[in-house]
Amino acid sequence: MKKITFVITLWTLSASLQAQTQKKQISTKIATHRTAPILQLKNYTDTLSYALGISMAKFYQHQGAKDINTTALSSAVKSVLKGNKTLLTEEQVNDILMNAEQKFAQEKSAAGKEAGKAFLLKNKTKPGIITLPDGIQYEILQKGDGPLPVDSNNVKVNYLGALLNGEEFDNSYKRNEPLDIDVTGVIKGWTEVLEKMPVGSKWRIWIPSDLAYGDRGAGNAIPPGSTLMFEIELLGINH
Repeated sequence: MKKITFVITLWTLSASLQAQTQKKQISTKIATHRTAPILQLKNYTDTLSYALGISMAKFYQHQGAKDINTTALSSAVKSVLKGNKTLLTEEQVNDILMNAEQKFAQEKSAAGKEAGKAFLLKNKTKPGIITLPDGIQYEILQKGDGPLPVDSNNVKVNYLGALLNGEEFDNSYKRNEPLDIDVTGVIKGWTEVLEKMPVGSKWRIWIPSDLAYGDRGAGNAIPPGSTLMFEIELLGINH
């Protein structure tokens, strides 16, 4: 009987010690996690380095880079700054970045086109929206009764341009400066619409990406593959 009690006692003690050890390990992990050092910018070099990191990350994030190995990135930065030999030649770096830029642009363009397609499918069901055979949509905000421009004309317009999320990228109204343009000197979607607008008209139009800036986009303001919204007011025909 004493032997049985002794064995049970040993087992209980062992289990208790094991549980305490596990608790200590968990507590240690929690404590280690809680006391992780926080980066402090103590001097100009620290601040500049951190600012460069933010700028670099935001730039490539904007380009479309989603997965970056920060360990490899840090190693490359250290090698260059210390003058050590890098794992890639300059020619290899240029090729990799050029291919990556094309890949990012294609991915962004595909996503933009899908979003534009979905928008136009829904938009064409709204009252007052007219859809042309090539996919351009327009809504007449103000009817004009003047002459129609032809492709050889130069016209005066007021306009605003925006992405589908409402973000404006251009606005002649805010500049208080109408634009004089050749009918054929603009994106294809504009040319087609201008030739259908009597002078005095004001239309809201939506142009699919292939009739706007396509896969290339336009700088930082217009992403690749973007369907665009414009409000165009045809003020007159200059010549």
